[in-house]
Amino acid sequence: MQIGEPISIPDPPDASETESGKEEDKKYSITIGAHLDSPSDLIGHAFVSVEYPAGKVVTKGFWPKNGFDLAAKDDRKGVVFGMDGAIYDDTDYLYKTAGLNAKRKYSINRQQAEAALDVIHSYETNTPQYRLLTNQCAVFAIRVLRATGNSITAGVPARPSVLYETLSGKSP
Repeated sequence: MQIGEPISIPDPPDASETESGKEEDKKYSITIGAHLDSPSDLIGHAFVSVEYPAGKVVTKGFWPKNGFDLAAKDDRKGVVFGMDGAIYDDTDYLYKTAGLNAKRKYSINRQQAEAALDVIHSYETNTPQYRLLTNQCAVFAIRVLRATGNSITAGVPARPSVLYETLSGKSP
């Protein structure tokens, strides 16, 4: 699994960076997505993306900070009982074509976009432990989405594979 360094969240653009008109009246969007490498992928990945009216897009996902290898005994314990987590730029997942991909886009306003970015920022500044069963990428993506007043079902606990089924309407 290839992952990069954490990237900080930019501040929302001010009115001078956008088209004419009131910033509050502009359309923002949030996209939640899920990716499975194959139909037999039991883990998968979930991400969330916030798009500004001028086209700027911030796409993030929650990962184990140093990745993990399920074949390694210490990594199996860490991923279940907790290991350092990190927020990474997941722009590639927004445009992925390989594997199974599903996403849903919601129209939101500036205040909802700021609420979503606040959740992302809180994960970046006070990153919780990554736990495969209770606090992983799907939980993160759903928390960000819920900050906008939207919600989606992805199992209890939330899992990328169930999120994929919900978004695509298909079983992997």
